[in-house]
Amino acid sequence: MRKTKQLWVISTLIIIASCIPLSPSRNVSGTVSETANCTNTPVQDVSFRQLIQPAFAKDFAGKLVRFEAKFVNIMNTVVDLPSEYKQDYIRIMLIDNSNTNSSRNVVIPKDKSGSVFNLKPWQKIKIVACTVLITETTIAGGQSNELLLVVNSINQ
Repeated sequence: MRKTKQLWVISTLIIIASCIPLSPSRNVSGTVSETANCTNTPVQDVSFRQLIQPAFAKDFAGKLVRFEAKFVNIMNTVVDLPSEYKQDYIRIMLIDNSNTNSSRNVVIPKDKSGSVFNLKPWQKIKIVACTVLITETTIAGGQSNELLLVVNSINQ
């Protein structure tokens, strides 16, 4: 029992550490293509693993998506989020069902966040979210696209 708990703590720390950007050249003020507004879009079922890959960011931008993932934790850090999402949003970390790919670019509007405080680490959940494209520029001039997932609903 004790070894299992220690392994769980260590694996959680490794996942969290792997999501912390190490590059000092990262520009945290990236541009947001739009605010989360997917009201007239049909829900598209997608794989969470594919959804969080930068190569697919433009393909899924501005879509209402439904996916399965595991809840990891509620995050307190918002410094690298776009300014529109630094207040009145709760940030969470998710991991795919194979425990290999994680994302911390997931936010829930404060007024829809009640259920998130009852989730347990590694609990499987189904999420419907609106995707917002974020383009970041490095000091060296390179660009990277990623999605911010703005949660509409969470089902356990």
